[in-house]
Amino acid sequence: MNFSIVIPYKDNSPRFLKYCIESLENQVYQDFEVIFIHNQSAFLVNYLEQSNLNYRIIENSSETIPHFRNAGIQASVGEYILFMDVDDFLHPNALIYAKQMIDENKDSTSVFKFRIAKTDLDKKSTLKLNKKSFYRSSTFDNLSKWLNDRGFRSLDESEVVKDLFNYNVIPHNFSTFTAGQYFAKLSYHLKAHSFIIRRDFLLENELIFDTRNDLYADIPFLVRLYNMVDAIQQTSTKLYYKSLVVHETF
Repeated sequence: MNFSIVIPYKDNSPRFLKYCIESLENQVYQDFEVIFIHNQSAFLVNYLEQSNLNYRIIENSSETIPHFRNAGIQASVGEYILFMDVDDFLHPNALIYAKQMIDENKDSTSVFKFRIAKTDLDKKSTLKLNKKSFYRSSTFDNLSKWLNDRGFRSLDESEVVKDLFNYNVIPHNFSTFTAGQYFAKLSYHLKAHSFIIRRDFLLENELIFDTRNDLYADIPFLVRLYNMVDAIQQTSTKLYYKSLVVHETF
């Protein structure tokens, strides 16, 4: 399995949970598991029963995000761990893009990252605005019509998109950053969400989240990480969406 996606859950808004899960269900590349860690959230358990995700739920008696993430690291079986927040979502092509980037650099790089876009729009509107990153929404429909008119079989969009990446028709460009360059933007690069890290690298270096400080636990984790690696590969395209909308309560 390529990816384990670790998502802590602390009774966030139902709308944002829906965006997050839908974005994972709609991934073109499906070789991944999702690990939700929570503390007695009946809502999360009931909601996931409607999902077709390959998911696991881990109940943790702690109420802190660092404990949740550490439990997710230990439970994961994927070669790479992606850290997500439950109020974020991914572009449908995010994981196939990440796979191509990783496959090209896996012998030299252990840490990868999605470039982040902040949004105050709903998921549908956000993705519509960002469709230009790959191809227009009408492109696939027009291509299918062209092939059908000439007697070819209908297309499975997910399979076609995977092939477009595999044959480099759709680029998977990325940038390489040194740890020093990330330190130069501390306020932006001291959050764990959007990082994709080789699981064995985390375990071999005993790299876990500091459970003594829930609010700033990401900082010591990422400072240690930056000191352990020479470079981080980051997608050129923004594929990870961080919502700026105020959460609902329920």
